[in-house]
Amino acid sequence: MKTFFWVICVIASVGFMGCQERFLTPEVVAPLPPSGLSTESGDGFVKLFWNASSDPGVVEYRIYVSSSYNGTYERIGSASDPWFIDWGARNGATYYYEIGRASL
Repeated sequence: MKTFFWVICVIASVGFMGCQERFLTPEVVAPLPPSGLSTESGDGFVKLFWNASSDPGVVEYRIYVSSSYNGTYERIGSASDPWFIDWGARNGATYYYEIGRASL
């Protein structure tokens, strides 16, 4: 976590009035992950749906897929709306998805 430092000095028409040093370590709160993930599958695709974020700073959702739950997840795309179609899915295969979000 970064700590920010700045100095505030007051200079009035009568001259120099003084300075104050300030330190700030902002409290970082991790955003909540998207919720309510559901899927629909078809011939060669999986359509993903999730609940839209109530955070006004969300600019996109990032979609990741893996062939195993504890495996390596690969980013396969992004979406500005709370849905995505994985056109690379193979019929009969099992996939595990993660949805992340990017904020301002």
